Amino acid sequence: MTPTNEQIASIGKIADEFKANCMHFSSYKNVCSISVLYNKETLTDNNLVVVTNTIYKLNQDNQPLTMTKNLLIEPDGSVTDMSDFLTPQEQADTLAKMTKLEMNQ
Repeated sequence: MTPTNEQIASIGKIADEFKANCMHFSSYKNVCSISVLYNKETLTDNNLVVVTNTIYKLNQDNQPLTMTKNLLIEPDGSVTDMSDFLTPQEQADTLAKMTKLEMNQ
């Protein structure tokens, strides 16, 4: 699958925000992750999903508290948080059918 220019631009914005968050909590590098996924089973589905796992704060013991976001990227570059329209189980079921898209850094 080849992302549209609009999807690439949206992914770039998300990645920039992601990098800024991870730099803020740089001593916890293994906690931050970002992946771009696509639906390999349904070739007419041109949407992508960006999955980010980031630290949003530290608890009283300085342990990271993380948040995972599943962001749907439509071909026109529109970004929607999947939690706005799918339950956590529906998100998991959707992601289980997807394949990681290798992107150049």
